[in-house]
Amino acid sequence: MAAGRVAEAVLLGLLQGATEFLPVSSSGHLVLLQHLFGIKQPEIFFDTLLHVATMTATLVFFRRDLWDLLVKVSGREKGAVVYAASLISALVPTGAIGLFLEKKASLLFGSLTLTAGAFFVTALLLLSSRIIASEREKNPGILTGFCVGVAQGIAVVPGISRSGATIVAGLFLGFGREEAFRFSFLISIPAIAGALLLNLLSGDLSSAFSLPAMTAGFVSAFAGGYISLLLLRRVVSQGKLHLFAPYLVILSLLSLLLG
Repeated sequence: MAAGRVAEAVLLGLLQGATEFLPVSSSGHLVLLQHLFGIKQPEIFFDTLLHVATMTATLVFFRRDLWDLLVKVSGREKGAVVYAASLISALVPTGAIGLFLEKKASLLFGSLTLTAGAFFVTALLLLSSRIIASEREKNPGILTGFCVGVAQGIAVVPGISRSGATIVAGLFLGFGREEAFRFSFLISIPAIAGALLLNLLSGDLSSAFSLPAMTAGFVSAFAGGYISLLLLRRVVSQGKLHLFAPYLVILSLLSLLLG
C-alpha cells in the first residue's frame, strides 16, 4: 500500500513537472484525465507541494537571471528597473483575471467542451508562432509586460497553456525568442506563489500521503519540471513551438468526443 502511494506520488509529480511547463496545459490534462479515468484533483496540500517543486525548478533554472536583475535593480540601473517594472505590470491583469475566473471554477473545470475549445485555441496559438519574425529583440516594457500578463491570466482556463500563451504573446509583441521564454517564466514565479498562498489559506492542509511519498512527489515534479524547461528553451530557440500543435488538436478532438 505504501509503495503504491509512493508510485502514485511519483506519477503525479512527473505529470505536474511535464505539463506545467510544456505548452500543453496541465489543467486541461487534469480535466481530461478526470473524465477518462476518474482521476481526481490532488488534495490541496499535495497539489501545493507539487507546485512548490516546479516553482523551485523555475527559481533554480533562472537563478542567474534573477540574481543579475536583483543586483542591477539594487544599483538602480535604468534598464533593469524598467525590466522589473514590466514584470510587475504583468501581475496586475494576471491577478485581476485570475480572481474573476476563480469564481467560475466549477464551470471552467466541469466542461469538457470548453476544454476542447481551449486546447484548439492553444494549438492555433502555437501554429501562429511560425509566422512571427524570428528575432526582433524588443525589450519588455510596462505596456508589453501588461499584455503578456493578460495572456497569463486567460490561461486559468483549462486547455489554455500558460507557457504557450505567454511565449507567443511575447513573440507577437516583438520579444526575441530567448526573451519571450525568459519573461514567460519570470512572471510565472510570483503568480504561482500568490495562487499557492491562497490555496494554503483556504484549504485543508492534511494529507493522505506519507512523508516518503511526498518527498518522492516533490523530487519527481522538480526533476520533470527542470527537464521540461531545458526542452522548452531548445524548442523555443529553434522556433518549433508549432510541433506541439498536433498533440493539442488530438486532445481537443478527444475532449469533444467525451464531452
